[in-house]
Amino acid sequence: MIEIFNVVGTGQTAKHFSTLRTTIPVFEEPIISQTDDFCTCIAQCIPDLKMLTDEIGTDLRRNDFHSVYQNSAPAGSHTVHIIVEGVEFLVTDNTYGELFNGSAFYGYRFDAFKIWSQHGYGVYKFVIRNYNSFSTLVAEEYSPQMVLKKYTDREANGTVRITTKKDGTLRHGKKYFNLTLSNPSLKFRGLWQQQIRLPGSLKWTGTPLESMGVVQNSLLQPRSQTFDTLMNEYNLTINLVSSEQALAFLYDDLFANKIYVTDYNVYNWQKYTDLQLRRVDQSFNDRMVKKKSFVIKMVNAEEKFEKFND
Repeated sequence: MIEIFNVVGTGQTAKHFSTLRTTIPVFEEPIISQTDDFCTCIAQCIPDLKMLTDEIGTDLRRNDFHSVYQNSAPAGSHTVHIIVEGVEFLVTDNTYGELFNGSAFYGYRFDAFKIWSQHGYGVYKFVIRNYNSFSTLVAEEYSPQMVLKKYTDREANGTVRITTKKDGTLRHGKKYFNLTLSNPSLKFRGLWQQQIRLPGSLKWTGTPLESMGVVQNSLLQPRSQTFDTLMNEYNLTINLVSSEQALAFLYDDLFANKIYVTDYNVYNWQKYTDLQLRRVDQSFNDRMVKKKSFVIKMVNAEEKFEKFND
């Protein structure tokens, strides 16, 4: 309530101005369509990862693969399945890639070209199950959902493909050791290979230089020997992925013995194909969202640029 008085001269009748609204505002919740707008499952909210093939199958850069792997239970067994547009098929041979029946593990490599040859393009998922000696299911693992598409530079643009080769033991996860096959006639390279294509990019971010030398013990202290070492630094950026798409990559793949990154961004400053790197740090935004972006700092795994002057 506001009251205004004239204090000079003849007194006036007070005038009252009300600040109260004469109408009551009403807030209504928006109506959300359960089938169209509301996020109810991972398939509706998160874009499927891409899996590409050129329909020829010989160019490794244009043809992807993805693997599933499990350690074996004593006297147990495994099954592998491919889910095609929601329909599950049992896989028992090399129709879709290559089956690995190890003495202490079981796995399968699904090749994009072979999948396309059997079922064409579409949405796929892979699952591996582990049973104990009583045929009781003890472990079940699903791959992220993937959409198989024809390779073009436009389709691959905006993605990076990470290929890893690994052995050893993850104390927080799987054991990649004793990678020998039950059938010795089958060839195996001894390192388990995985590959995944993610939305993102690989950017060259710096070249830190370390310079060392031998200085003479004299007044001017001239340098008689110089040893310079330069190493490239990169940011591997993964854009807006879900936990189902990212966790195995972060907590398993990036611990691999060898990590190879191929960048498919057509406007990148340099073309990177199977560049061998190693992780040194990673960060992400801590907001509570269904999709997160990650920045993984990496350096050359083996290659250094060095100069030695006597």
